[in-house]
Amino acid sequence: MSFLSSAYQLLVVATSSWDSIDGSLYIFERNHNSNWKKVGENIEVNVGKKGLAWGRGLHNHFSSEMKKEGDLKAPAGIFGLIKVFGDENHKIYSKSMPFLLIQEGLECIDDPSSSSYNKFVNSKFVKKDWESSEKMLEIGAPYSLGIVIGHNVNPIEKYAGSCIFMHIWKKKGLGSFGCTTMDEKDLIKVVSFLDMNKSPLLVQLPKDEYNKKIKDWQLPQLY
Repeated sequence: MSFLSSAYQLLVVATSSWDSIDGSLYIFERNHNSNWKKVGENIEVNVGKKGLAWGRGLHNHFSSEMKKEGDLKAPAGIFGLIKVFGDENHKIYSKSMPFLLIQEGLECIDDPSSSSYNKFVNSKFVKKDWESSEKMLEIGAPYSLGIVIGHNVNPIEKYAGSCIFMHIWKKKGLGSFGCTTMDEKDLIKVVSFLDMNKSPLLVQLPKDEYNKKIKDWQLPQLY
C-alpha cells in the first residue's frame, strides 16, 4: 500500500541535493477517483542551514544519516501535517485545520531530557523540567503563522529532532535550524489550501531521491 493512499492533499518540497538550503514547494490535490493534480505555481522555500537528513515520519526509512537534535538539517521523508499555529491576525487563514494560538507562555520543548520533549506546553501551567525551548511568542514575525510537521511524533525519540515547522522566513536564502521556511504571502496560500479532512501530507526530499521513490511511493511527477 502506498504511504499516500489515504491522502487527498500533498505538499512536496524538493531540493537540488541533500546539502542544499534552497528548494521548491509543489502543491497537489486529488479526489477519490483522480490522479494528483498540481495546484498553482511553485513556491520558493528554504530548508535547514545544512540541508536535509532522513527524519522520522510515516515512511519507516532509517539510515546512518538520520536527523538529530541541533544538526541544522530539515527532515526528509513523508510526514503528516498536524495543525496550524499563529497569532490572532493570521488565524483567519486557517479555515480547515486545527489551530494553535500563539500566546504568552506557549513553548515548544527542544530539550531531550524533558518529559515534554517535542511537545507544546504552556509554561504558566506546567512544572518546568527543561533547559531550552522555543518561546513561540518571543520569536515574533517568523512564527506569526506556521504549520506543525509530524516529525518524530509517534513515538517521540529523544535527540531525534524537535519542533519542526513550516513558517515564515526572516529573509530569502537564509537556512533554518531545521524548519522549512517561505515568504509570508506564500505560506498564507498553503495554510488556506490545507484541509484536515483531506489528510494532507508533506513529502520532503532531494529531487534525485524523490525521483527514485516515485514508483514505490506512488508520487506525482514534478515539472
